[in-house]
Amino acid sequence: MMNKTCCYLNIILLIIAIISLFSYLMIKKELEAVKSQIPSTASFIQQEQENIESQTASDNTEDLKEILAKYLKDQNSELYLPDTIMVENRFIPDLNPITSEMILSQEFTNEHPGIDLAAPQGTEVRASAAGKIEVYIQDEYFGNLIVIEHFNGYYTFYGHLDQVLAVTDNFAEKGDVIGTVGSTGFSTGPHLHFSIRYNGNFIDPYQIIEVKNHEK
Repeated sequence: MMNKTCCYLNIILLIIAIISLFSYLMIKKELEAVKSQIPSTASFIQQEQENIESQTASDNTEDLKEILAKYLKDQNSELYLPDTIMVENRFIPDLNPITSEMILSQEFTNEHPGIDLAAPQGTEVRASAAGKIEVYIQDEYFGNLIVIEHFNGYYTFYGHLDQVLAVTDNFAEKGDVIGTVGSTGFSTGPHLHFSIRYNGNFIDPYQIIEVKNHEK
């Protein structure tokens, strides 16, 4: 009786082993099929890098024309064809935000990633280039601060403003008055803190802005 029971038990164990082996082989086959469709990590990363480089190198002039055409239509209720619009340097922040008399009171350094332009309280502050008013905030250090996105890797920052005349998400044309010089936030006197960020890095504004009508 004991031998017969052991024989049955061995047969059951053998059946279980055969079923387990069959399941394992089926799962392994499915995994290999899925794996064959997935690119290697190296090739996948390389492809993504090529995609990023391709996007970075692409010319976005046509996109800028579309943006400007929409803005002009919203402002004037007239239809503007993108191909008739001259982009030129409209989206490059090379206009000095203070076009009246002012003094460069602090230069650009790594610790101070921008320039301070001292001018009388209430002096008009202009958009250095066309773009969308990305944000207006009341910052503890910069006081009333406006940030403009220029759609081409450039962002400009305007700090310590007295009055803010721009509205978040509105489009500002190059040279539009967006605020006035003030002394809000951490400031010892009326001045504009002006910064330019390009592709994630702050650059010295005096490398690209027009420097007429100022004392340095």
